[in-house]
Amino acid sequence: MANRYFEGQIDEVRIWTIARTEQEVRENMHLTLVGSESDLAAYFQFNDNNNSVYDWAGGNIGTFEGDANFTESSINCGRE
Repeated sequence: MANRYFEGQIDEVRIWTIARTEQEVRENMHLTLVGSESDLAAYFQFNDNNNSVYDWAGGNIGTFEGDANFTESSINCGRE
């Protein structure tokens, strides 16, 4: 089990303190959040091309391990 890494692409990660319905996820999945939304525990956007990541909801800072690569997203995200 050691030395197993995720092989894929992640645009952002949102962690909520409550279960979200499929409709709630679909309605907001292409929107950029502010970070102060109710019940949002952690929000990592991965927008900076460096080895650290900021949690817009909790204020935590983390670092990537291994060979993380950054690419531009082709998904149109924006706030309504």
